[in-house]
Amino acid sequence: MSGGVKYAVPNDLILTWFLTQIRFLFGSFILCYILALPYTVIILALSIVLADFRFYQDFTHAIEDYVENNEEDF
Repeated sequence: MSGGVKYAVPNDLILTWFLTQIRFLFGSFILCYILALPYTVIILALSIVLADFRFYQDFTHAIEDYVENNEEDF
């Protein structure tokens, strides 16, 4: 199903995801505090979605780099 590509999942994948979530949640909270905006559920949900999207992009980029580096060995 993967086209013969072995995908490697880092051991600290959950920790990386959690730290990305915390970074975006804390960043949005600080931004709301600086701009004197209320920190609402919509902002919370948006920061979670953006953090998930950022994590997905970083993980996809890491997999592509891994595949490219291993293709050069053949």
